Amino acid sequence: MKKLFYVIIAVVTFGSVSCRKSSDNITIKQFDQNSIQTYMSQNGLTGFQRDTTGGDTTGIYYKIITQGTGSVVDYPDLVSYVYSYHTFDNDYSATDTIVNHTNTYVGHIAPLYIQIAVKNILKKKGGKVRLLIPSRLAFGVNGYYSGSITINGNQCLDYTVSLVNNDVYINPTTGKPVINTATGNYINNQDIYDDISIQKYMTANSLSGYTKTTSGLYYKIVKAGTGTDPISLASTVGVQYTGTLLNGTTFDTQTTTDGTAATSFTLYDVVSGFAEGISKTTAGGQVSILIPSSLGYGNASSGSIPAFSCLRFEVTVVSVTN
Repeated sequence: MKKLFYVIIAVVTFGSVSCRKSSDNITIKQFDQNSIQTYMSQNGLTGFQRDTTGGDTTGIYYKIITQGTGSVVDYPDLVSYVYSYHTFDNDYSATDTIVNHTNTYVGHIAPLYIQIAVKNILKKKGGKVRLLIPSRLAFGVNGYYSGSITINGNQCLDYTVSLVNNDVYINPTTGKPVINTATGNYINNQDIYDDISIQKYMTANSLSGYTKTTSGLYYKIVKAGTGTDPISLASTVGVQYTGTLLNGTTFDTQTTTDGTAATSFTLYDVVSGFAEGISKTTAGGQVSILIPSSLGYGNASSGSIPAFSCLRFEVTVVSVTN
C-alpha cells in the first residue's frame, strides 16, 4: 500500500505514470530524485551539485553561495549558524533568520543533513550554502503536524545555511589580532557580523541619532534624565523596559501604568550591554539601546532569546540609589 501511495503522488506531480507498469517501478530514492530534478527545472535553479558523502548516498543537492574564509571545522568544534527553509510545496516555511540561530558542536548538529552541510560541504566558517534535501532525510512519508505547523508527507526541503565566522579577527594590514580596548577581549568576526546586523536594522527601521561606544554598543538618549546621581555597577536602579529581538519580537517587558518602577536591580545582575546603556543617563531619563550579542547573552540562548542574538531595549530609569 505504501509503494502504491508513492506511485499516486508521482502521477500527480510528474504525470509520467504511463511509462510505469507497476508500483514496484519507483523507490523513495527515485521519487526524491524526480522531485528535486522537477523542482530545479520549474524554478530555474542551476549550478547545483549532488553530494557524494558516503558514496553518493544522501541524495542532497547543493550550491555554494559564499565560500568560507575562516578556519576549517571538525566534529569537536563549537560553531554558530543561521538557517532558513521551506517545503517544496511552500505550505510551510521557517525563514526568520533572527530566530533561526544555533550554536553547538559540529558533532552534535541535528538533523544529520545540516551536519553534512557544515562539515563536508561548507567546511570553513563564513560560508553559505543552499541545499535541496530529499524527503526521506527530512520528515519522510508521514510529514510533521503540530499546532500551526503542517509539513506534508514526502516533501523535500529547500534549505539555506550560513556558517558564521566567529574566528578572531586578523587585521589585514598588520597580520595581528585586534584588542577591543573597552572589553579587553580580542575582536572576532562575530563582533563584525553583529555590527553589520545592527546597522542593517537601523537602516531598515529608519533609526538615527545613536552613538556607538568603543565596546560596540549603540545608544540614544530619548529623554534626558533629571537626576544628579550617576549610575554605576553598584547602583540599584528602578526601571521600566521592553526588550525585543531585531525582528520586533518582544522577549521581555517590565512596565507600569502609574510611572513607578516595574522592577529594580543592581547593574551586576544584568547583561553588560544593558548596564552600559542605562549608565548613559540618570533618574528620569529614557534610553534606547542596541546590544551586540557579545554584550548580551553571547553564544548561549536564554529563554526565548536565540543564540548569538543582538538585542534592543527601550528603558525608562525611574530611580537610582547609590
